[in-house]
Amino acid sequence: MPRQSVELLLVTPLFMKEFFDLLAKWGEQDTLSEPVLSLEETARRLLVDPSAGQAWLIRSAGKTLGFVLVNYRFSVRAGGKVGFIEQIALASIDGIERLLPKVLRELEDELSQKSVIKMEVSLKRTQGKERKQFFEDFGFLTQSVDLLEKVIHSDEEFPISF
Repeated sequence: MPRQSVELLLVTPLFMKEFFDLLAKWGEQDTLSEPVLSLEETARRLLVDPSAGQAWLIRSAGKTLGFVLVNYRFSVRAGGKVGFIEQIALASIDGIERLLPKVLRELEDELSQKSVIKMEVSLKRTQGKERKQFFEDFGFLTQSVDLLEKVIHSDEEFPISF
């Protein structure tokens, strides 16, 4: 697979059918931790309430290659809005894993524009050290046995007024 750029396309009503078709096709990948709700229930909740989270289609060279689901929450400890990556699902194409760092960079850019200050991901314990090492190499720090987090740096300045 040649080096390709990756873009994240926010799932809006225009892309709902495509998104749910992909969710049915690739949604239950053994990627991240077991969700509390099914991915379909989570996706429906996020698409109804953008303040709860969002979904993006992953596109490269004009083709949709997967999707990302992110839940938002506010954390006093973190000092703002945190984006929890529920799922990154990719097509089963040879070499597709090489796109994952580009997907994470794009996701980080998208989240920083939405004033998210930290990304979190929870890994299944059965996945071993390889998946954890990938996220650590990308800048995530281990917070517990299966939770990793990365602070999102922003150039945005907040004026202080009293």
